[in-house]
Amino acid sequence: MNTKKSYIAVVDVGSSAIRGCVGYRDESQALHILSAGSLPVGDEVRRGLVCNVKGTARIVREIVDTLQQNEAYPCRISQVLASVNAASLRSKEARTVNGLQGEEEVTQDILDTMADDCSLEVPEGKELYFSQLKEYIVDGFKSQSPVGEKPKMLEAVYTQVYGKPEILSQLDAAFKEAGVDFTLMPGAWAAAQVVAPFEDRVHGCVVVDFGAETTTVCVIKDDHICHLVVIPLGGQCITNDLQRLSFSEEEAEQEKLVHGSAIHHSQWKNGIGPKELAGRKELSPRDKSINDIIVARAEEIVANVWAQIQVSGVALQEATVYLTGGASRLKDLEVLVAEKTNMRVVKVDENILQDDSCPSVCRTPEFSQCVGLLVLGEAEGCEAEFADEEEPLHEAAGKPVEEPVEEPDNGHSTDRNVDNQGGSLFGDFMDFIPWHKRRKSSPVKPQQPKEKPQQKSVVEKTMEKAEQKGMAFMDSLFSGNDDN
Repeated sequence: MNTKKSYIAVVDVGSSAIRGCVGYRDESQALHILSAGSLPVGDEVRRGLVCNVKGTARIVREIVDTLQQNEAYPCRISQVLASVNAASLRSKEARTVNGLQGEEEVTQDILDTMADDCSLEVPEGKELYFSQLKEYIVDGFKSQSPVGEKPKMLEAVYTQVYGKPEILSQLDAAFKEAGVDFTLMPGAWAAAQVVAPFEDRVHGCVVVDFGAETTTVCVIKDDHICHLVVIPLGGQCITNDLQRLSFSEEEAEQEKLVHGSAIHHSQWKNGIGPKELAGRKELSPRDKSINDIIVARAEEIVANVWAQIQVSGVALQEATVYLTGGASRLKDLEVLVAEKTNMRVVKVDENILQDDSCPSVCRTPEFSQCVGLLVLGEAEGCEAEFADEEEPLHEAAGKPVEEPVEEPDNGHSTDRNVDNQGGSLFGDFMDFIPWHKRRKSSPVKPQQPKEKPQQKSVVEKTMEKAEQKGMAFMDSLFSGNDDN
């Protein structure tokens, strides 16, 4: 018996690694993560910006292939929800007013027009990446759904996340090369879904995603983005600084994680500081130099974080700062942030997931954005169908698939034939994205395979039975439906 399920596929393009997950929500809304993958990047991505299109495309393609070739859950991925975290991203509030004079009823078309007007309020030379409705104000009163009212004055308030145009153009080129369509979501907003409780996102909180080459600050209130900015500093800066002490990159990274601390050695006490060093009466000059370098850079990054929290202008009385991301592993970072901000700070060492069977790597801070994208991705992202024994696995998507073509041994996997289905699979996000044209991929044309009779799929077999029974309406409903 064949069982068909629709899953969500996500990809996080980071500066140290590209990660991906496939998962779904069950009837009780519990999140299940079926597979995950991660591959390191070098110069392909710098500060969240794709710099080498072909190299990034190769890695994305390898991640997608890994996810869809999972033995237990084979699936075909044509579109993903992807995070964007590049330096230069920031947010602004956009407002537009419609004077209806109490004579015209508010319609969805009017609201859509106001959303389009807000989308135009992006600084010259910048690209809009995400637009989130905060509220409507109807004759001075806040409203979430003014359709049907006849106000004298209607105001729409949006949060716009924008940045340099090359962020999108380079991502677009890489995903096209990889043969995958994508929809964008701010990475820190995605991470907030799994590191900050809903009550805190409503009351007010700050999510700080410490990455390898960027640090993202996202101020949230009423479960909306109030302020978002990507700072071009991250954990790699500390590693680079330590290399000045004649460490290799690997040695510097090891020293940072094992013996490093964001608090100066003169303040090590009561559990602060690395265990191996904190108990010593006197540190060696080498250990002191390492600590001095780490603290100096950590304080610089945290000072920028605190400045952005203040710039946001959001009232955050008794609010909590949540730390996540791979670079948040630096010991005592939460102590330093608490000292500089005078706020309650929580370092999220493990993402809380309802499904205990999910891959253990998904619980790490490095995967916060991926898991958050799955939480946000209520729409279908890819399809998987478990096949009968007599059916080949390459028919798992419910229709014939060309046999895989032998690829040249060049270490690249971009020549795979990816079936890109039409129609957006992320409709839930289109209210947030005024420019929601799908990013169409340009799959590389495969070599012509040897002729081989194609086996009929389950849908085709069903159609034949329907025709035999004279069910003409079934034929008209399903025939030619491959472009969906």
